[in-house]
Amino acid sequence: MAIFCIGIGYFIYYLGWRWFYLRVVVRNKTARGKVHTKAYLALDATTQLYYEVIDICQGPENNKETLVLLHGGLTSITAWFSQLPFLARRYRVICLDLRGQGRSTLGDLPFSYRLFSTDVFRLMDQLQIQRFHIAGWSDGGNTGLIAALDHPERIKSLVTVGSNYHYSGLKKTVKKDISTVETFSHPIMARLLYSIESSHPARWPELVKRTLALWRDYPRLNESDLQKVETPTLNVMGEYDMVSRAHAENMSEYLPMGKLKIISGRGHSLLFTEPKLISKMISDFILENN
Repeated sequence: MAIFCIGIGYFIYYLGWRWFYLRVVVRNKTARGKVHTKAYLALDATTQLYYEVIDICQGPENNKETLVLLHGGLTSITAWFSQLPFLARRYRVICLDLRGQGRSTLGDLPFSYRLFSTDVFRLMDQLQIQRFHIAGWSDGGNTGLIAALDHPERIKSLVTVGSNYHYSGLKKTVKKDISTVETFSHPIMARLLYSIESSHPARWPELVKRTLALWRDYPRLNESDLQKVETPTLNVMGEYDMVSRAHAENMSEYLPMGKLKIISGRGHSLLFTEPKLISKMISDFILENN
């Protein structure tokens, strides 16, 4: 109950920050023009990628660090509600709804983390940002790993929260849960948020089907792949996470510049159960590797 109340408090603060502080206070204080951009990037004929750029941190434009936030599966940008106000004061923050999720349209292609990663780079190319940091929760962290493997010269640091490098790293109970649409424990809050944010809420069953297929078959990185990742990487896990501890330890061991932090007594929802800690760990790791 205490965690629920804290979460509600953070969410109310986030709504006030988003709708009053960003719209009124910051706009009146700055002469730099638009500090909060909301837009779509056309990926193909059927896929529109929704993204936001929050540029309110102080300092010269050419000295600002850019942080890309990637949410978990079946969620959206809103998953970062506890962290965004803190991180946006320190970095230029770019957040996006992965294809098919949140306000992004579903398109026709099957999901893969490499496809998600390609979408991220297409967006950053559009914004003309060459190098940046990534923080990703769950699927977002998996996507970040692929991004760091494919383009290490562009990723300055990576923080993964509750992520895995191979689908075999999921615990047996999780594998059983995602084995079929019928056995899957549909998250009520995720379904509700999708119905509010998405322009095609009726496609929720199709989104779930594609996401479960993604979780069952991907990612497929191995020890050799991880050893090629040159990006400093912090892997944060809950003690009772969906990913096994052995898998998390292997991931950090295989990564040449990998670190592992396990949060005692917590599970997969660290963004909500440890909001301040996750914000501080992301910020500290960026400063450490800037």
